[in-house]
Amino acid sequence: MSFFTTYSSLLLPLLAATVLLSSSTDAFFILSHPKTLVHTRLDPIVNPGQISGHMHNVVGANSFNRSYDLTLQREATCTTSPVQADLSTYWAPQLYYQAENGSLTIVPTAFVQTYYLNRNGPKKQKIKAFPPGLRMLAGDPKRTTFNASLFTNTAISFVCLDYAGGHDNDPAWAQRNSFFEHDCPDGQRLQINFPSCWNGVDLDSTDHKSHMSYPIQNVDGGDCPDSHPIQLVSLFYEFVYQTNLYPYREGAFVLATGDTTGYGNHADFADGWDTTVLQNAIDTCPDDTSGNIEICPALAASIDRSKQQACQPVNEVVDEDTGLGTWLSSLPGNNPVKDSSGQAINSASKTDYTETATFISPAGVLPGGWKAEGCFTEGIGARALQGFSLVNEAMTIEICLNACKAEGFAFAGLEFGK
Repeated sequence: MSFFTTYSSLLLPLLAATVLLSSSTDAFFILSHPKTLVHTRLDPIVNPGQISGHMHNVVGANSFNRSYDLTLQREATCTTSPVQADLSTYWAPQLYYQAENGSLTIVPTAFVQTYYLNRNGPKKQKIKAFPPGLRMLAGDPKRTTFNASLFTNTAISFVCLDYAGGHDNDPAWAQRNSFFEHDCPDGQRLQINFPSCWNGVDLDSTDHKSHMSYPIQNVDGGDCPDSHPIQLVSLFYEFVYQTNLYPYREGAFVLATGDTTGYGNHADFADGWDTTVLQNAIDTCPDDTSGNIEICPALAASIDRSKQQACQPVNEVVDEDTGLGTWLSSLPGNNPVKDSSGQAINSASKTDYTETATFISPAGVLPGGWKAEGCFTEGIGARALQGFSLVNEAMTIEICLNACKAEGFAFAGLEFGK
């Protein structure tokens, strides 16, 4: 048991990572991240060295920092990916829930999955690993409409999860390109396809997009245009949020940017891979319908699930209440919540807003001034802390400590990751 009067490593329930890889053009592998690395208003691609305008949900290498440097990125000591050769970081805007009184709280993440897909086109171009140091962005946080003819729009999609399958043939429950307008029994999955064609020269660009392009035929595969001739492995994100924990209400689910439509969802990628490992995985991993990454030698050699479970951020983050297990009067960064027409529907405003937040060690971003006392083992049949308990499949240290504080306790412990 981790024993708190504040912070310690958190072990979350392990979700099996699955892989379906081969030399075929339909092969892919999935890296499952069972927990968020950190929630913070940092974006080393769009706002290097500065505080970002909105909150991000970050998974991947614990070297994530306010600025990106490939050498420092690869000095990470762990990653939330099961494959420790993947020291990349992946992030997207955090999803919030707005109560009827206007207060906001983070919607817990069930898990995140990052897919690597072999998706070329009729020309059968060789699929290559990311060039070392590649950065890119998919989606547009300012987009408020949908154009089905643009891959940049269709690259953003949503799935209403119903594991019981009761709505499989209902058009209202089909995958769509904005938030769902009804309850989702098992949460919502926010999906992002990244462009997979590279111009062969630039590792980044001013808009963090123009050095990349979507294939000619489809958003998730096809031949590369002449302007971007290098076919890279296709990258696809799934952020699975537990929206089912909250009652549906129109406009209740809101991205950290203030967007209640979902059109402005977007995501970033910063490379940290061992390039040789990634290329070997693309070229040599066998077909596997059971989804077992351990049978792919290129990946299996660096799988370390203990490191994955225990991975914690090490660099400074923004010193502010993120809304994880707490309720906020406004979104971090004072972003106004907007309706489908882009009009603000709460009192928050960017007008005359001055950023006052500073940076702090990630170990210090905890509620109520808690302090870590370490870990201990209880005796058989004995409970050291008997006053209150809480079980949550998406448990975090913050949720645990805020719940115990609300019950009036000065001591708290966490076990089994949930």
